[in-house]
Amino acid sequence: NNTPNIVTIYATGSETINGTSGATGVAMLPYSINSYSGTVSVGWATVAASTTAASVSTTVGGVTRTQQSKNNDVVNIKDFNPYADGVTDDYPAFLAARNSLSIRGGTIKVPAGIYKINSTINYDGISVILDGDGTSNQPTGGATTLLFAAGVVGIIMRNNVTGLGASSIVRNMKLVGSDVSAGTNDGIRLQAHAAGVDNVCVTGFGGSGIHVLSGNPSDGAINTNNFWIKNVRCNLNWLHGFFVEGLDSNIGLIENLDCSDNKQWGIYENGFLGNTYSAPHCDNNLAGDYRIGNIGRGNTFTGAYCEIRATTGLQFDA
Repeated sequence: NNTPNIVTIYATGSETINGTSGATGVAMLPYSINSYSGTVSVGWATVAASTTAASVSTTVGGVTRTQQSKNNDVVNIKDFNPYADGVTDDYPAFLAARNSLSIRGGTIKVPAGIYKINSTINYDGISVILDGDGTSNQPTGGATTLLFAAGVVGIIMRNNVTGLGASSIVRNMKLVGSDVSAGTNDGIRLQAHAAGVDNVCVTGFGGSGIHVLSGNPSDGAINTNNFWIKNVRCNLNWLHGFFVEGLDSNIGLIENLDCSDNKQWGIYENGFLGNTYSAPHCDNNLAGDYRIGNIGRGNTFTGAYCEIRATTGLQFDA
């Protein structure tokens, strides 16, 4: 069976698997096979007697790969025993999934469910695609929902001084904070070159929904250039919906971004140069809809829309 993360033993009835004889067609997760005897078929490979699952290998196109390598092409969070009940802390499962990846990173699939997270999911120095089953821009709903404890930064994507950690992506999920007052804990803190957020709703955090920022090499965030945001909603956050700052937060592409009902600005742009917004929408943000900071003048907005309910439609800082 070449379904990711599943090993199926096609036995004839004469094999012994984990001490049970006569088993046939037994499907199980990787590493749950402690012992077996006989000759059985695992995936595409024929396995000799007394072989462990981790050593199973096949050859395709002259490249030999272990079964473990195949399973790690896409890591599924369900293989790390999350509760997904919206109550019990599932952070250990997310940490274990991250640690299972090679230094080059990989994809972590997060199927539908409500995952309570009590600590920051930190992809610092590793490139990760965190992929859910769907989002919702409504107060409730979202096939894959990450529910963060109060005061906790949601997800950090950050590249280090050697560039590891660039190009991370968060997509197809809803991130929900539990904050009841303003703080510094953003929903997504993006400090990585070419990182992106796609089809995500970020709501209820004490800081900004998404915070794009750059720093100097000494703190590991060399630049955040070429970031991208697509089909994203940031609403009901205690600071800004979407906040960009820094001399090296440049050449970003932001498409179909909706920022509504945030306590400060909908979109606060203070990156240096070349960030392009296509069809952004802001509504009912308490401080105002669009704010352009004193270093943010070299950026472009096309088809921008704001509702009349905002205190200020557009502000340029001196």
